[in-house]
Formats: sequence, C-alpha cells, structure tokens
Amino acid sequence: MAKGRRKQPPVQKIKEEINEKPSMTAISTKVTPRKQEASKAVDQTQPTRPQGTASTEEDNKTEPVEKKKAPSPRIVVPPRPVIQRWKDGNAPPEFVINLDEPPKKRWKEAVEWGAYSLQSTVYRYRKQDEGNFVWKKTVLFGLMQAIEKRYLFSNEQYAEMKGIAEQADIPFEDILAYNLVLTHQFGCTSGTVPFIGDGRLLHYRNLDTDLSLPQLLIQAHFKRGGETVAKAITHLGHIVLTTGVRQGLSISINTDLLYGSAFAQSFQNKIDWLLHDPFSITIRDLLLREETPTLEQAVDELTQGHPFGIFTLMSDGISGKSIGHSVEDIVVDEDKGGILTLGNHFSGDIGSAILLANSSITRKLEDSMKRVSYMERMVHRGLERVEGQGIPLENLRSWISKSPIKTPETALSCIMDPTAGEISWCAAYQT
Repeated sequence: MAKGRRKQPPVQKIKEEINEKPSMTAISTKVTPRKQEASKAVDQTQPTRPQGTASTEEDNKTEPVEKKKAPSPRIVVPPRPVIQRWKDGNAPPEFVINLDEPPKKRWKEAVEWGAYSLQSTVYRYRKQDEGNFVWKKTVLFGLMQAIEKRYLFSNEQYAEMKGIAEQADIPFEDILAYNLVLTHQFGCTSGTVPFIGDGRLLHYRNLDTDLSLPQLLIQAHFKRGGETVAKAITHLGHIVLTTGVRQGLSISINTDLLYGSAFAQSFQNKIDWLLHDPFSITIRDLLLREETPTLEQAVDELTQGHPFGIFTLMSDGISGKSIGHSVEDIVVDEDKGGILTLGNHFSGDIGSAILLANSSITRKLEDSMKRVSYMERMVHRGLERVEGQGIPLENLRSWISKSPIKTPETALSCIMDPTAGEISWCAAYQT
C-alpha cells in the first residue's frame, strides 16, 4: 500500500454499518397496521405494471377512491306558467299575442302551455253547440247551421282557430264547437264605480259559467308593433273576447239566460242576424282595431243587430253604458254618478213573460236581480261613508269576491281600468 494514504475500511464492513443504521426513507415509510390495510385496499384497486418496464405518464397518474364533483353553477330559469288545480285567488297566467304574426301562429306559446288540458276539455262539447244557433228551429236547420257557424267568426278568427287546432292536435270541428258553446255561457254581473281619489271609473266583472274551466283561463296581452293594444281574459282556445280593456274602452259580456229560448228565435232576431255582424266579431274588433273607438261609437255598432240574450257593459273611464233588452226593443242605460250595474236578466215586464215561457231559468233570473240589487246597495253605502269621494279598490275587490256576487258558478272576478287600459286585479276560482 502506498505511503501516506489513509487505510479505507473494507467494503463489506461499510455495507454492514449502513444496514445497521435506520435510513430516513425507512423511517418515512413506516406505517401502522391500520394504514397498511388501507394501503393494501387502495393498491388492489390500481392496475399493476410488469416488473422491468419503464413507467409512463399514465402509470404515474392516480385516481382517488372517491371524488365528489364540484357543484355546477345554478342557472336561474325564468318561471313559466304551469297547469294547476286552481284555488281561490289565483290570477290567470299572462301571454303575449302578437298581432303582427300570421293568425295561425299567434297563440302558439299559450297552446304549448295548455295543450293537454285543452284536448281533454274540447272533446266534452262536441254535441253541445246545437243549442246555440239562431236558426235552429227551421226546416233548413242543417244548411243554416253550417252558414251560421261560418258567419259567427271573421276570417282572422277562423285562421286563429285553425292554428290552435293544429298546434294542439285537435280536430278543427271540435275547436269550433268549443267556441260556440263558450260564447253563450256567461251569466254574469258587471258594473262601474267611481274610484276614490280621482273619480275615474273602474269596470268590474264576475264571470259565471256552468262550465268549470278555470284552469284554461289566461290573460292575453295583444300587441302590435311592439305596443300593447288591449288586454283580455279569456279561455285558452276561445277567440271571442268577452272580457277586455284597452286605453279608453273596456267591455264585458253577460249572456245565456235566454239566447236559446223562443225570444231568441223571433223573426226579427233572424233578420238582424242576417244584416249585421254578430257580437262575436264586433266586440273583438272594437278592442283590437288600430284606432280606439269612442264609447258612443261602440254603443252604435253593438246596438245594430244586437242579439237577444246578450248584455253588454262598456266604459271609457269617464262614463259607462250598458246594452240590455225590454219586451219591444234594446235598452241602453247610462251610469248615474259613475254607478252602473248589469246582470243577465231582462228589464221591464219582459221578466214575467220569460218566467212563463221558461220556468227552468226562474232561479237564475231571480239570482241575477238579487246580485244587481245587492251591489248597488254596497256601492251607495260605500260612497256615503267617504262622502262621495269614491270606492277604494280593496272594497270593490272584497264585494265581488264574496257571496252573493261570487256564486258557486263564478270562474273569474276582475277589475279593469279603462283610463289606463289595464287589468287592475283578477282572480280565478275552482267552481
């Protein structure tokens, strides 16, 4: 061995010394039996790589045993109307009816909402429309029935019904029969009262019907050129407007005590029917035409050929007028101090004549008279309490949503403001 060099220990001795000392690697890998069991369980779930092969990126990847997904951000979806069983006080859902679109497409969104309910409803009224024709008591009933079905609706209304039938997958004849039945099924109470504060007239209306269809009531907002023309409350699929308002004019229709009686079958009524547009066309036109008609124009148009058994109340927010019937002629009444009340019974001596002709409607006739009398008393008492300043909206809403104005047949109560062209309040009821 060379001089000056340090003697190195044998290699074997160095290895033995290293083995005797615990390394940091050995210390860090020392685990308890519980951890060993958990480690084995994890190792059994991982794929093994054959010995002697190089590791890859895929081998180095480890997957956790249980990994919870991070919650996705909540997306707020705008609420859409849902068919439901109506409870007292629910407001019907609102839909925009764009008059700039072709008639067949205007009601698409509303039909998509209520197609199933509409399908299950119209089938019940296929055979019920036969009692709603002016010309039903005639030798040529079949021919005149076909003509009257077509005559009752404008070309625009016909196109809308066809679109509704296609979108709801319902035969057109069923939609037509459904419209004929609904048009003559509203035995109601309506009127005007001065509103407290500014004295403008509010137009209230209760819609009573033997058909329990509150689930089909909707608020239709008719628009043209992006501007609201009118607002109406109607049954889905019913293209005749019986309750509606635009700025400067509100209209409601009360019907069906005597439309199918001997009075409605009079020769004069048949002639009027032939010479003038039916109310089912005229009222819709008054609400949706481009220029708002005056109250006087509306009365003039509706009194021409106004059918027996149809009672109309209108207001422009300043005054109110109603169209009723006596034995010999049409009767037009005006508000007195802003107060006007209309039922669905005939005025004068005609009431006694009707009772003799058709005793089956005696109760309805008497109930209509009682409701009108009750409402007039409540309005006068309310005005006395505030020294004639007007009726608060809350009071009016309370009166029409309770007995006797609200009956078991009431499907809708609403208050319209013709000055603003708005529906101030409405509620549908499960009859």
